[in-house]
Amino acid sequence: MEEAPITFLSLRHSYDEADYVVVPFPFCRTFSWRGGSDEGPLSVIEASRYLEPYDMELGFCPAEAGVFTMNEIVAPVDLVKAGEILRSTLSRIHLDEKFPILLGGDHILSLFSFAAAFEERECDVYLSLDAHADLSDSYQGSKYSHACTTARILETFPSAQILVVGVRSMSKEEVLTAEREERLCIVPATDLEKSRDFLSDVEGRRAHLSIDADFFDPSIAPCVPTPEPGGVGYREAIGLLRDITDRLEVVSMDLVEFRPCPFTKSDSLTMAALIYKVMGLTQERRQ
Repeated sequence: MEEAPITFLSLRHSYDEADYVVVPFPFCRTFSWRGGSDEGPLSVIEASRYLEPYDMELGFCPAEAGVFTMNEIVAPVDLVKAGEILRSTLSRIHLDEKFPILLGGDHILSLFSFAAAFEERECDVYLSLDAHADLSDSYQGSKYSHACTTARILETFPSAQILVVGVRSMSKEEVLTAEREERLCIVPATDLEKSRDFLSDVEGRRAHLSIDADFFDPSIAPCVPTPEPGGVGYREAIGLLRDITDRLEVVSMDLVEFRPCPFTKSDSLTMAALIYKVMGLTQERRQ
């Protein structure tokens, strides 16, 4: 695999020696208010160069496990073709027993990210940190909109268990869908503790973690494509991630729907720190 010219944390591990593989995939086609999430991957990678590799909270340096940053994938406009390229790329990373970290892009990319984990790692738990349930069967004339991600995963993977945390905006139709889906748990941002019952029920299983940047309060990520007030703070998010990694074997993750602000770099740095924290938490679980 070809290495990117600018790498996560400025690390230069080879692909063979890395446990984590960062996959920039700036595909942005289905936004409903404002675009720009195609700028997210490079912005996060650039900001990561200013992180301290030693994690003071965890007491070790997660970067020592090795991090390889792929060159940005230029995807075709057609979603199905782009998705197949992404799934194939991530499948290879899984087969090489590495942890892929997808940087998107539209949230619908998580469908293909989860597909690779499901097929190659017997991963059957999908965890989404998101302000929206994404349960629309179709949105703006497309069944593959960012607003349909959870609906497509429910439909495509009938054995998957699904948790969506941080929700604070749903249509009436989405509420009805959630009420009749036994495999699905929706947790509002006002009651994050509710996620623990779901995590206990699936404890020990393999999971894919998807983080939509609008999960956070707009004070943290103000320029995301579809912001919602009343979101989650950074420390709350780390507590939730610790609960997840303590109970489940997270084998891959994605960060999607992040649109960097033109007037500050703090939002990009926060997203980079979040990704690095997940690296550390998944290593801590194995120790």
